[in-house]
Amino acid sequence: MSRFEDALQHLEIEGEATLADGWLDPDGAVSALSKSGDGALVLKLTPPSTEGAEGDFGPHPQSPSFAVFDADKKLRIAAPRGDRAESTLSHEIERVVVETVPRSWGVGATPFVKQAAEVVVVLADGARLSFSGAVADDEAGALAIVSPVARALAAHLHVPVEGGDAADDPSPGGPSIPARTAARFSLAFEGDLLVLRDHESRGPRDGAGTYRAIALGCFVPAALSLAAFAWELRAYLADPSAGVGLVLGPLALGLVLGVAAYAFFEIGRFAQRYSAESDPLAWFGDDRIVVAPWVNREGAVDVRPGGRFGTAIRTSEVTGTSLRERDALHAVVLESAHGPFDVLLTDDARAAKHFAALLERTIRAVASPEKKRTALLRAQERREKRVSEAQA
Repeated sequence: MSRFEDALQHLEIEGEATLADGWLDPDGAVSALSKSGDGALVLKLTPPSTEGAEGDFGPHPQSPSFAVFDADKKLRIAAPRGDRAESTLSHEIERVVVETVPRSWGVGATPFVKQAAEVVVVLADGARLSFSGAVADDEAGALAIVSPVARALAAHLHVPVEGGDAADDPSPGGPSIPARTAARFSLAFEGDLLVLRDHESRGPRDGAGTYRAIALGCFVPAALSLAAFAWELRAYLADPSAGVGLVLGPLALGLVLGVAAYAFFEIGRFAQRYSAESDPLAWFGDDRIVVAPWVNREGAVDVRPGGRFGTAIRTSEVTGTSLRERDALHAVVLESAHGPFDVLLTDDARAAKHFAALLERTIRAVASPEKKRTALLRAQERREKRVSEAQA
């Protein structure tokens, strides 16, 4: 049972449910909030991720909560605890707030400023839950995205809205992705960065058993090789004419396998201690995107421009997104001058197309106004020029 299905049980919702996610699908959220369709309407809300930042790592990630607006004019929230929802509490709602804040990026290069906007539900006890957000070149662009969401949410909750603009609402389209897919993935601010997460993956912890099995698989032949080395060494000391090759061979093999066993044991030990409830798929910010970023044991992303696949990709090095088949799944692939990178997998073709478009919009949102010609791009331009001259 997924976390979303478990939350529906705690919220006592039976049958079909529509999930409104203002981060992943603002147009779909406006449509869901503005229309009374069949089934219950569930809101996806995320506590702010601002605490726990330490050293090179950002704040600790937060798991989204699922809530419904009940007949008592209260917000009934299924609070997540681990892989399941353990409590459902009703909260008085005070207001919906649209907040804007500048993001100053370009450290060490040409500085630039982006405008971030966020739609926050403020409860009567002072708690704050994020419903939607966006990054744009200026405040007007950011508000154009989040203001319709904020007004639709405030109307649904029967509370006032503070901030935003009064521009005409765009014609909302239908829901873009199914509820179970929107519940699995999330996009939200973690500090200054936008982080895309998979909440049905425990990241390194999912592979802890595999790492331990590999470590054991290396340790056993390493022990046998070292035992063979001891046997051959005793035979060599008794009769040096037997040749030293029979001694060094088992020793070399035992050392190599022993080092591999130790390395995989340490990887498995780190993976087992990974305590986060989600796996970051990518982060966006400061004219960069990092696919599969490094994390600490609490799941916070490494904010330095690096990742498991190497350094961060400049937005100018991204050529677009594509969809590829991976067995029965659809992979959303980032195409770049570095090559293709799989960002996420889903079994829903419509959701895959939606996420591909979302990635492209997010990359454009965090891009520097001044396109940076990196060393890789200059080398690529020289290669293309040589090919063009050769064909002329």
